[in-house]
Amino acid sequence: MVWKAARRNSTTRTGAAEKDGRGGRQDATGLEGVALLPVSGENWIQANELWDANQGERVLLAFATHFADLTTWEYARVLKMERKKLQEANVKLVFVGIGTVEQAKLFCQACGFQEEDVFCDPTGENYRILGFNRGFAPDADVSGYLKLLAMLAGVGSPGTIPEVLRGYLGDKNAKPWFTEEETLGKLFKSVGVGYQRPFELATVRLQNMVSVLSRWNELSPEDDKLLTQLGGTLAYRGSELVYRFDDRGILVYADVDELIQKVTA
Repeated sequence: MVWKAARRNSTTRTGAAEKDGRGGRQDATGLEGVALLPVSGENWIQANELWDANQGERVLLAFATHFADLTTWEYARVLKMERKKLQEANVKLVFVGIGTVEQAKLFCQACGFQEEDVFCDPTGENYRILGFNRGFAPDADVSGYLKLLAMLAGVGSPGTIPEVLRGYLGDKNAKPWFTEEETLGKLFKSVGVGYQRPFELATVRLQNMVSVLSRWNELSPEDDKLLTQLGGTLAYRGSELVYRFDDRGILVYADVDELIQKVTA
């Protein structure tokens, strides 16, 4: 069972033996110039200093979008459920969001994410350094909110509409979101067990939407150009980049099971 098997073919993925499409370096030197602000500290940290590559340590760098984005909340929820597996495999988790330290702290409080794992990029500069997708019509001189609405409708956001539909239709090749001990898990058990049931992921997204909308003013970026900036995920084993996934659209992020397999192999 995997989190996202149904949509691997709708996205672009790169591995250790492949170039990232921009001629980027496939080792830790590719992170030069990437500096992150930890939620639990005061000083900026160079990303390639977050783990000891010379000792073969492993790290997962999840560059989410801004802290009021539904994709960020959903991806964080998946990683939170898999955090124990990452710890057992001695993989350091670094979760990066676009926003301020104050926004990151509110995000952690609201979704139950560990502050020690979260880092900030207030301006999105690191996303530009890493060459992540800037979203629909990034250079157009129109409101970021209009661009966001277009992307929510699938314009310039490949994979978003199939993902929305998957949330309603279910996915027999994906893990369930709710355990049988949870109230909603007991409800969905009547539909089936051992897979993502119809409306199950849609329910998760509705929960996230309610949480986001009630905190939108506090969590959303001041610069509306950052509303459509997409993220990506990098995983290193020592100094070697073993996994890279560039988000192509809203709700389209890395397959965490595949990611863990790559970084722990």
